[in-house]
Amino acid sequence: AIYCPSADRQGNRLNGVAQTVIDETHHLLCRLNGGSTEVKARGTWQQGDEQVIVKDIVIFYSHCRELTNDLLTSLADHAQWIKTAAHQATVGIEIDHELHLV
Repeated sequence: AIYCPSADRQGNRLNGVAQTVIDETHHLLCRLNGGSTEVKARGTWQQGDEQVIVKDIVIFYSHCRELTNDLLTSLADHAQWIKTAAHQATVGIEIDHELHLV
């Protein structure tokens, strides 16, 4: 799974950038694994001591037959691209029910 934000670190909506991230993530997962499923969700986290950030996210699920180093590298590179494009501190990738922050 790849967790894609709809807003930047400060909570500003990404608008066109968000759609580009969604489209590119679908294309990547189709190329790597043959397809993906998109689920809209809402995420929260605490920034600093008090401020709670709430934002809509899109979670992409994709099943692979074999977890290879090339696949992991592609996913990590894509998460890094999302992080830069969406001005995020981290982007989550879930592998075998374990969350990794890139």
